[in-house]
Amino acid sequence: MGRVELEGGSTKAVAKEGPTQMPPLAVLYALYRYAELLQRYDLSLSELTGNAVEGPVAVFGLGVQDLRRCLRGLSSQYPSWIRVEFVRDLDNVFLEPSYTATGVLSLA
Repeated sequence: MGRVELEGGSTKAVAKEGPTQMPPLAVLYALYRYAELLQRYDLSLSELTGNAVEGPVAVFGLGVQDLRRCLRGLSSQYPSWIRVEFVRDLDNVFLEPSYTATGVLSLA
């Protein structure tokens, strides 16, 4: 998904544009893959929306507010899998280390 910018008949740039929402379990799967890569299950929203090479923003191009909304929904629907703290300056995302990315597939 992207947008091509033309200048004088030639391609000037290609800008990646992500969707406004993704299936929540796809986002949860991407989070667990990222956590497994880092071998760390305590993450932050700012980390995920920064220059991460894995994770839902890197893979799907979700915006910060869309990702925040999705993570809140996931934490209420799958509280044993994910917990979030988005209050004041907190932007913490906690994943359950005993679960895995492939385990997310069993939720579908």
